[in-house]
Amino acid sequence: MSTLQSTGVRPGIVQQHSMIARTGSLGTQSFKQPHTTIQAQNSFVGTTLISAPSTTSIYRPADHAIKSQPLFLADSFSRPKPTVGYISVPTTASSSSSTNSLITQNDIDKLHEEIRNLKELLHQREMQIEKLKQIESEKDNEIKLLKKDISDLKQNELNRIKQIDIDAETDKQKDKDKDKLIEDEKKKWIILLKKKEEDWEKERIKEKEKEKDKEKDNQQRKQLEIEAVTVKLNGQLKEKQNEIDELLVQIKELQSKDNKRNQSDSDKDKQMFDIEQKLIEKDKQMKINQDKLNEMQKESQMNMKMVVEMR
Repeated sequence: MSTLQSTGVRPGIVQQHSMIARTGSLGTQSFKQPHTTIQAQNSFVGTTLISAPSTTSIYRPADHAIKSQPLFLADSFSRPKPTVGYISVPTTASSSSSTNSLITQNDIDKLHEEIRNLKELLHQREMQIEKLKQIESEKDNEIKLLKKDISDLKQNELNRIKQIDIDAETDKQKDKDKDKLIEDEKKKWIILLKKKEEDWEKERIKEKEKEKDKEKDNQQRKQLEIEAVTVKLNGQLKEKQNEIDELLVQIKELQSKDNKRNQSDSDKDKQMFDIEQKLIEKDKQMKINQDKLNEMQKESQMNMKMVVEMR
């Protein structure tokens, strides 16, 4: 896909650009420019070249503006007007000539704006690429330094081992007591390795202790949550008990009112039945809350037991 097509320019305009670039002539077609207008003439009119943006070079707006300088000088003889790919314009100037233009200034401005945006985007991408290259170069340098350090350490260690072997062989030839030095060296390395293993074991034990402490903290937090829920349920039970007490007071008041007003037995029975139903509902709710509280207490006891076992 070409640069013009990728920028969203209408395909018709690109086709007109290509045709004008191939034939080198516009016939009697006129173009609108920012400050000048080339009107159609009865005589031969020089060509106007419109070049498309290059895909292999950096775009410059001045290179692709409409150029009004003719490629051919006017001849004394008449030349045939091309009829393929062009729009003929009346010989007399009219207001409709501008509407038949192949390209308008608005199209050119849009194209320039899109190209500026593409150039800005390209510049930003190039800056990002440069930054990434710089970071990659820094990392490569660090890697090279690390490799060099490792190589030096390996070489030093190899040299040291070689020197130990040379010294051991020399001492063995000179005196048998030198074998003891080699054995001592081995023992020293064994001691160092054992010490390292002990250090690793200590670290592992510390990690386990940290995990145990963390688990202990979790258990304590759960215990606090259970206690908070228990307190909340106790408060709810107390509220329900207060409601029951209030209902009992209401029952007594109703009984007193019934005695005073001489209400019928059926009315009293109905009111008593309603109150009893309310009491039954309250008892059910209290039982549910009590069961929840018992479950929470059991879970709390189990958690405390686990904490004690962990200790």
